[in-house]
Amino acid sequence: MACDEAGDVYAAGRVTVSGQGMQMLAMKLRGSDGVIEWMESRGGTAGGDDIAWDVVVGPDGNPVFSGHTLEAGNVARCL
Repeated sequence: MACDEAGDVYAAGRVTVSGQGMQMLAMKLRGSDGVIEWMESRGGTAGGDDIAWDVVVGPDGNPVFSGHTLEAGNVARCL
């Protein structure tokens, strides 16, 4: 997790998506009340376990997520 200057929280992880297995999860929660402002899930083409490992807030105030996806042929792609 990481916080920006406004006190909003960014979280990285994974979520189970029906028919797709584990997918990378990136989300932003409003710091004042915990309401989810946005949430995205992404995955590779192999249908395997994909995960976002970490998030930091850059000097421009934007979040940067890291993680990996599993592509066809069981090739891992680091992001």
